[in-house]
Amino acid sequence: MVNYVFLSVYFYSVPNLRFPYKGDWHKRKLNEICLFFKGNGLSKSDLSNEGFPCILYGELYTTYKNEVISDIVSKTTTTLSNPFLSKNNDLIIPGSGEDPIDIFAVIVLYLPK
Repeated sequence: MVNYVFLSVYFYSVPNLRFPYKGDWHKRKLNEICLFFKGNGLSKSDLSNEGFPCILYGELYTTYKNEVISDIVSKTTTTLSNPFLSKNNDLIIPGSGEDPIDIFAVIVLYLPK
């Protein structure tokens, strides 16, 4: 319950800005300014030493503890019927968690060329 109160205060107050901003602050829902996609649910048993790069849900909390993924460590050869492939500069946001704060582990995919 304490986390919920914290999150409510965070989202409904005007944030302290770290950059100059002129103009009125506008409240918007995320789906008005971006698109959401859901991954395909690969499991640890789908990982291999070869194949294409992939990011498992659990790795967002264990492997990628920073805000930026600059090197994808896992690979899979599993063929998915409708794969979703993230692009550089995509935000990866968990869709569930044990605690509301878990869902706010936003990570940007930034792969240097």
